[in-house]
Amino acid sequence: MQITRPAPKVKIPKSAKNVFKGLIFDVYQWEQKLFDGSLATFERLKRVDTVNVIPVTRDRKIILLHQRQPGTALFTGFAGGRIDGNEGVAEAAERELLEETGPVVTKTRQYAEELSQKVRADYLLLDTAAGMHCSVIRGLIGVDLVMAVTEPTPLGAHDLRLILQLTNKLGLPTQIVLNQADLGKSKAIEKIAKRAAVEIKNKILYSKKIVNAYSRGRLQEINIL
Repeated sequence: MQITRPAPKVKIPKSAKNVFKGLIFDVYQWEQKLFDGSLATFERLKRVDTVNVIPVTRDRKIILLHQRQPGTALFTGFAGGRIDGNEGVAEAAERELLEETGPVVTKTRQYAEELSQKVRADYLLLDTAAGMHCSVIRGLIGVDLVMAVTEPTPLGAHDLRLILQLTNKLGLPTQIVLNQADLGKSKAIEKIAKRAAVEIKNKILYSKKIVNAYSRGRLQEINIL
């Protein structure tokens, strides 16, 4: 399906200067001639393009989501979000729908739970993506324990803060596993853990044996702790 971006009702003049570039909003300024002939500086915001999806099921029902964004109360709305990079409108809409309604995560988890009962497994491990978006939440709801695996890097610290905020909101018991603990600045991770009152349960040091075993699919054959 080819969907083109609707043209904006009010266009930013080509002569406008981009005076601020943010993650979501850009600010443009230009000199505007007024009706009395004088000039004034005008400004306009331009934000990253977004999509909203109105999914209709085969039995003609519309899917609405109960959502909570940072700084807002619980609200009801449609799936949607920002268009990433060079994504097309239809491509972004499909991705946002899958991320926010979580059918893949839901079906995968259902299959894993049924299989674990069938084989009488002692434990069921669910591996989620990084971050705190809807598919992560669907993977975490109702679990007995969350193991937040991170590394002593700025990105690792950033993602750890997010997941600890999420597990705190969900009321889930959480422990931290610090991978490659001897390669970066572990003090930053320790500071985050202390502030969140979450234990660093294990520290895994860098090892070529682990790398080689992982690349050969034989990680279970070595002791990584």
